[in-house]
Formats: sequence, structure tokens, C-alpha cells
Amino acid sequence: MKKIVRSSLLLVLLSVFLLVGCTGGPESEVEVDAGIEVAQEEEAAPDAAEPEVAPAVAAEPEPEEDAEERAEERGPVSILFVGNSFTFYGDVPGQLQTLAGAQGVEIIYRDISRGGATLNDSKESAIQEMEAGNFDYIVLQDQSMRPAIDLNGFLDDVRALSGAARENGVTLVLFNPAAFDEDMLQVMANAAYSHAAEVVDAILIDAGGAWLYADLVIPGLAPAKGGNQAFLAACVFAATLFDLHITEIPDGNRYNSGDALALAQIAWDFVRSS
Repeated sequence: MKKIVRSSLLLVLLSVFLLVGCTGGPESEVEVDAGIEVAQEEEAAPDAAEPEVAPAVAAEPEPEEDAEERAEERGPVSILFVGNSFTFYGDVPGQLQTLAGAQGVEIIYRDISRGGATLNDSKESAIQEMEAGNFDYIVLQDQSMRPAIDLNGFLDDVRALSGAARENGVTLVLFNPAAFDEDMLQVMANAAYSHAAEVVDAILIDAGGAWLYADLVIPGLAPAKGGNQAFLAACVFAATLFDLHITEIPDGNRYNSGDALALAQIAWDFVRSS
């Protein structure tokens, strides 16, 4: 019974298809003939010629500016440093000034860091300095243990100084130093600074993260506060703020030991990868 029904349906569909095909045949031929005639008329008409299109000329890429050209356009950069011994003991601001200056970036800075100071201790003086001065950047570095053990207090001070920086047209920078021999404490500090930078939309100088990376690349690297750690931090500053790759250690720089170029390369690689 099912076979009979299927056969009947197929016959009906075939009849409809043939009926439609036969009915539409002549009309289709007329439409085709008309289309040919129109095409021939357009071909004969002089105005139907397609307009000539000039070949596309690829624009020449503009040459990239090097560091010195960018520095000339930028002019001197003024930085206020607010921290403690991890900023001033190894003279991170001075080394940054020397390293950047060798590549044409002029830096003027003021350092109001004090030994053992927290951001809460330095908050009022930092705000006064921003109101009185004309700084491009303010760099904040809290007491080494505080971001890891008092995250809320650290964030409160960062928020307050971030608001003052915005009011005075100053770009906020958070400086996370390489402050610990114990990796776990450094990891906790790294996480705190990274979180704070996201909260207030600040630039992060992650020297702590770069130090952990350096420890993997240079086996047996011994931390020296005011020595290799401060130099690495200065190189991370140069790479992060000014896109400077330190390939030569200028005369007069505080740190010029045998591993200086290796540390400078590590700073560059770390910043570029992160």
C-alpha cells in the first residue's frame, strides 16, 4: 500500500514539473532573446565604454622613528619618585637618568623617598609636590612588606594618590621592586602591585617579576640591594616608560659589573614579553 502511495505522489510531482516546464519554456526563450538584444545595443553605444581605472599605487610606509627622534619630539621628562630605600639606595632614579640619557631621553627627577617609609607616610608630601611642580610621572613604591600583608591599606593610599595625580595631570606609575630573597614573598608582592595597577589604571614597573625571571636565566644570581637589583629596575623603567633597549652601559653609570648587559637584556625581554 505504501509503495502505491509513493508511486502516485511521484507521478503527481512529475506531472506538475513537466507542466511548469512546458508553460515557462517559450517565455524563457523570449527573455533570453531580449537580453541578447539589449546587450548588443549596449555594446554598440559609444557611452557604454567602461571608464579606465588607474592602477592602485601602494602608499610607502612611513619610516619608523628611532629612540633619539622620539626623544627630541618629547622633550625633557619630569618624574617624581616616592618610595623608600629600594628606590634611593641603589639610586634607581639616577641610573634611569644615565641609561636613558645615553639614548637621547632627557630625564629631570625629584626623589622624596625616605628609608622605611610607607605610601601613607609620604602621601601628603607627594600631593604637595604634584600641586607645586610640573611632573609628567609620579612613581610610587611602598614599604616592601606592606603590599603583601596589608593589601587594603596599600590600595587605599594608591587610590588617594591616583586621584591627586589625575587632578594635577600627572601619569601614575607603580614601582614593584625586587625586594625579597624568598620567592613566595616576591610573588605575593608582584600580585599586589599588579592588582593595584589594574584598579587605578597605572603603569606597572614590574622589577620584582623581572628579578624572578632573571633568577631563572642566570643560575646562581645573588641579589644585592642597591646593586644588581637596582640596576635591573632601572632597565625595566627604561624599557617600560620609553621603549629603550639598553645594549651598552654608559660611562659613569653606578652599576657596570660583568653581568650588567645580561641583566639589561633580561629586562628588555621580560618587558617585551609581558
